[in-house]
Amino acid sequence: MMALSTMLVFFCIHAGHNWGDDFSLYIAQAKSLVTGTINQLFVQNKFTIQNSTKDFGPYLAPFGFPVLLSPIYFVFGINFIAFKWLCALFLILSVPMLYKLFRPHLASSVYVFILMACLVFHSEFVTFTDNILSDLPYFFFSLLALWLMQQKPSILRLLMLGTSIWFAYFIRDIGIVLLPTLFVYQIQGFVADKPNKKQLMRAALPYGVFGAFFLMIYVLLPHGSANNFSVIASKFSYALLKENIIDYMSLFLAYFHITKYYLLPILILIFIGMAVGIKRNLHFVVYCLLMCMILLVWPGKYQGTRFIFPLLPFALFFMLKGAWFIVDRVKIKERYFMLLLLLYLVIFLFFNVRAILLFSHQTTNQAYTPEMQQLYHELPAYVKSDEIIGFDKPRLLRLFTDRNAICTDTAMFQQSCATYLLIPKNEYKNTVSKFSKVYESPNYVLIKKDETTSVH
Repeated sequence: MMALSTMLVFFCIHAGHNWGDDFSLYIAQAKSLVTGTINQLFVQNKFTIQNSTKDFGPYLAPFGFPVLLSPIYFVFGINFIAFKWLCALFLILSVPMLYKLFRPHLASSVYVFILMACLVFHSEFVTFTDNILSDLPYFFFSLLALWLMQQKPSILRLLMLGTSIWFAYFIRDIGIVLLPTLFVYQIQGFVADKPNKKQLMRAALPYGVFGAFFLMIYVLLPHGSANNFSVIASKFSYALLKENIIDYMSLFLAYFHITKYYLLPILILIFIGMAVGIKRNLHFVVYCLLMCMILLVWPGKYQGTRFIFPLLPFALFFMLKGAWFIVDRVKIKERYFMLLLLLYLVIFLFFNVRAILLFSHQTTNQAYTPEMQQLYHELPAYVKSDEIIGFDKPRLLRLFTDRNAICTDTAMFQQSCATYLLIPKNEYKNTVSKFSKVYESPNYVLIKKDETTSVH
């Protein structure tokens, strides 16, 4: 399965990158780690966030993913293909991790392979390797942490467990849910078998490791996620909660290629699967519930399926458990149940491999086309190092031009702190005449404020 997954990924990784702006901050942070300019980047991006016309990210992303990117940057510089293969590697490494995690909980290896195929051969996962984002590394490290929880608690494994939980959190803040998940798993074990003092001290090791790494990073690196928490608190509402529930249910249905009429039966299967395995799989339930609680208050509607990647293995797992419970109760022979699942898998693979092959022929490069490369090279000649450019993707522009930028548009440009605004040509026709054109490419125009009316 690892070989097949690698082959499918090979078809999906393209040169360049799409217009998403998050990847540019990850690369910029990897660069800052190599060049020793972390504090400078923090100041620049904080300025970008605070002076932009919309909220679109933290002052700095968690440093776990940039740490993984930094050796590649050190050797190759900005190499999109190498960065993407690093992300793909974590999807491929998740294959054995999924098997190790779920095999003890399912009656047959066939069920585990069906679960794995529905993840690592799905077009959403495979085509996502064409992005330089932290989701697939987090996916792997969260699975690793959950698997280590289930192992015999030797000192080495407990140290590895604490490290993997911390690194999952270091990659994405939401990884903090692994700590209460571990606590519940340990308490459940202690209830069944009362621990002695030595066992309690060992059980505390992962928390000690996490705490030590947390304090080290707190001292050494800027606290870049502070604004994220204030944004979440300020934007929370019951309307957002309702909207997120609808959106995530839609993503879930789209992932399994089913209509809303199948949602209720699927949810029933999941809840049955949770209920029948609650004693043995309580840590899975806790992990999923805590993840859902955070996602439902997160103002990230535009983020898409990647936000539910960590939940999908457990949704499939509980669906299989629930379906097997029903099959067993109504006395259907297991081989018929397996045949039905394999039939679904064949249909599933047909449509997903087809989608992957179609994707392989698409042009996904938007941010690093020949035109954009020339623009990044030429723009600094028109903009002084202390001047600000307005652009829809400010972090991307700063990465390649070494000029700070904010997110603004033609309507807010005059009131913004930007001296220049980079806009598509079709928008330039609608701007007022007092904005003078200073640079032009085939599809973009750089305009400048009248110095007498500029706002600083």
